[in-house]
Amino acid sequence: MESKKSLLESTSRKDAKIAKTERKDINKLRVLASWRDIITTRFTILIVLLALGACTNTRAQSQAQGVSRQTPSVSERHTAAASFDDAIGRDWALAQLRSEAGNVIIDREKLAAQGFGGAFTLRFDAERISGAGAPNRYTAPYTLGEDQSIGIGLIAGTLMAAIFEPEELTERDYFSLLQNVSRWNLADGSLELYAGGTVLVFSAE
Repeated sequence: MESKKSLLESTSRKDAKIAKTERKDINKLRVLASWRDIITTRFTILIVLLALGACTNTRAQSQAQGVSRQTPSVSERHTAAASFDDAIGRDWALAQLRSEAGNVIIDREKLAAQGFGGAFTLRFDAERISGAGAPNRYTAPYTLGEDQSIGIGLIAGTLMAAIFEPEELTERDYFSLLQNVSRWNLADGSLELYAGGTVLVFSAE
């Protein structure tokens, strides 16, 4: 009887020990699960915050690009405002030549005193240009292209001979510059024609 009792007590103690061990293991698993849930939650929050930050940056960049597209640059506004229609049908007189070598001012009063009061003029019609050299009248076709490009065709003129030519610019050089014009611009009421490294600046008469 005592042996059976002792065996039962030993078995009971073993069962109690096993149960205690299992409870400890269960508690450990619960702690690990709790930490796993905490880490998962924090990681999820981090991902959400990063995603929100990326969306905010993308939205800000898009808005900045939109503002940039909606607000044209000074050159774009200037180009948009310039219309060649403003040059057509008006009489223009050469006022100066600009180049890296320096500017040449066309003195209209001096030209008039020399008998060239109507020299170096220009007029654009629908398809042709016309005007006066020094002293011949001239005409030529022209074509317009994109980005304010322009080309002037072969110049035909009268065949008058001049006793002398203006000091600032000869007729031949004037016609040569016109033939080499590749771009136009309207700025501050003046017509600018770009011929290589020289800019012919005309004032409206």
